[in-house]
Amino acid sequence: MISDAQKALAQSRLSSALASLAEAANVLGDWETGRAVSELRNAYSALLNYMSLGVADPDRHNLYHSFLRTAADLCDDLSRADSVRHADTAYARTRRTLQALPGRSDLMQLYSAPAPLRDRFDVLWTSPRLTAAEQDTLQNFFTAPTLFKEETPAGREAQRLMAAGALTLALLSMFDVRKLYLLLDGCSSPSAPLRARCIVGVTLAVLQHSNRIADYPDAAARLAELLSREECAAAVCEIQQQALLTLATPHIEKSLREDILPEVMRQAKNMGTPKAGDNIDIDEIARQLDPEGQDAAVWNVEADAPWRRKIQEIQKFAEQGADVFLPTFKQLMQRMPFFNVVANWFCPFTAEHPDFPARSANSSFVQAFMAQPMACETDKFAFCFIADSFSSFTGGATGAALGEQLKKMLEENDFAARFNAADAPPRSFLEELRVYMKDLRRFFSLSPYRRDGASPLHQHLLMTDNQWLAPALQRPDALIAAADIAMHVQSFANAYRLYSDYLCHTTGIEPQAHAEALQKLGYCREQLGELVDAEEVYNKALLLCGDNSWVLARLAKLHSRRADYVGAAELYDRVAQLTEETDTTPLVRAAECYLLAAMPEEARQRLFKADYLKPEQPRTRRALAWSSLLMEKYEDAERLYSWLLERQPTAADCQNAAHLAWITRSLPEALPLYRRALQLSEAGTPPAALFRADRSFLLSHGLKEEDLQLAADLLEANIP
Repeated sequence: MISDAQKALAQSRLSSALASLAEAANVLGDWETGRAVSELRNAYSALLNYMSLGVADPDRHNLYHSFLRTAADLCDDLSRADSVRHADTAYARTRRTLQALPGRSDLMQLYSAPAPLRDRFDVLWTSPRLTAAEQDTLQNFFTAPTLFKEETPAGREAQRLMAAGALTLALLSMFDVRKLYLLLDGCSSPSAPLRARCIVGVTLAVLQHSNRIADYPDAAARLAELLSREECAAAVCEIQQQALLTLATPHIEKSLREDILPEVMRQAKNMGTPKAGDNIDIDEIARQLDPEGQDAAVWNVEADAPWRRKIQEIQKFAEQGADVFLPTFKQLMQRMPFFNVVANWFCPFTAEHPDFPARSANSSFVQAFMAQPMACETDKFAFCFIADSFSSFTGGATGAALGEQLKKMLEENDFAARFNAADAPPRSFLEELRVYMKDLRRFFSLSPYRRDGASPLHQHLLMTDNQWLAPALQRPDALIAAADIAMHVQSFANAYRLYSDYLCHTTGIEPQAHAEALQKLGYCREQLGELVDAEEVYNKALLLCGDNSWVLARLAKLHSRRADYVGAAELYDRVAQLTEETDTTPLVRAAECYLLAAMPEEARQRLFKADYLKPEQPRTRRALAWSSLLMEKYEDAERLYSWLLERQPTAADCQNAAHLAWITRSLPEALPLYRRALQLSEAGTPPAALFRADRSFLLSHGLKEEDLQLAADLLEANIP
């Protein structure tokens, strides 16, 4: 019934919505809401009756919209009441608990007298629609310099910040214009952390309830005025970027799990295993873990090794604000009951928290960590719990020795002693916002609340479509920054839309910047499978920037995908003219395209040049060997395939070498090579596949169809 009412309201069918609401109120036994629904139905019936009689009423449209707004509020009230009564969510469980405890659900009392952090948060987060008196009480709570002499300045600030988080969660659960007004007021607070939390709350509330804002003209006007301020507009742009960075998490976790950590563990074996009683030197461990401080032979890895590139990619994500420590935090928080409480996710780091491990507070290393500008609040709490656990460090003789060394480093390290959280400069407004967004991302992905519904950061990933937020985001610098992040996290559909919006704002955009945006737009269309459109965009980019090696290479790939190998080769030739001679990749790719176009002579010219400029490259010699085979230069082919087989041959190398042996000598000489090709092929590759792709070539060299079938069966039967 409630869902029927919600659907009817979404379609502005007020009569149907009121009928469903009356029935829902009756079933829930909510007589107060039922009476309000009945009064609204009577008023709406009167409006309809007057309209049927032709009575002129200049205020009819305003009345109709006010009735819709009231009906939506009543629908929210019934939905919340039903959820609190029956749902198994963190929200419903928390509210039921508060109702069962005397005085714990009285919002005005809790915000008018000293009260615990958690009680205030929970009662506001799960509160019904605020009354005018409750709004005034909360307004005074946010603005009064001091309320209770028992509160310290740090504790007072923590209470306000938590209240802003509670208002945000409450608005995500149910729209309440009074709560929205409180957050709008908070956006003008002199406290940067409070302003940051309030603008994030306003943004998420607007995304969640965009269709409701227009029903409240005063709220719409205040929102427009707020977003006209430079600081708030910049904050919305930052929130958009941070929302897109939620998509980076899977890439970061995958890189850590599959590439970086296994390689670090493998390299760590070079340090050897310390024996019990050994003096463990932490500085030496750090030096050996740092490849820059090691002998290349010890580290045994090239500077551009894939896992090193993965680390650089994660560092770039971190610079943009992505939570690169989320995978580690996810593992740690499972051992910390502290994070089973929703309120604790919104609590700024304070030693006044009742669960704070006080004995770790004086550690110089903890103080140094607290001074880090981009350490988020959940990191700080988790770090203190970890530091506190060092007192129970165990693990045998070696573990005990390492534990003593670690504790010594934590408490006496000269570097850590030079920092003190109290002396750290305050974070800027945008830094506060970025840190808070990290905590929010963690909350929506890891906390018990995550089961209550999808994260708003995923539901409303692209904010440029929102009628209220779009004006703040429709700025070239904001659009291009968000588009680049979307591209970086491989969200090509979102990046495409953002680059398109950016290109619509052509005024003031430099031709080079316009060309770069076109290049990226073309790449997005290519990744989305829109190949014809991608080619068109790439060509537009070339008109602006002239010959560009990256664009030409992308165009060459598109030509190859539609089997225009000559066109692709010509484009690669243009790329080769733009690159340094030591980069032979364009020459080799052009040659490969000519080979696919059955033009081996053209291919050999480029391959000989590439082999001269950069000798003994397997890819170059592989193509040279095949071109020699196609041109029946068997001695050259034999020499090149022998060179390849002596190194790390591919299945194709063995297969082509076998073809050469068969057509120039005999099948018995080819069979071992065919078997080696099968061993290097994917599991389950049938022997017939060795002859399928090169069937025309083999038949043109005197073999018969029956020969190929017999050879396949011979290999299948494994006859020597």
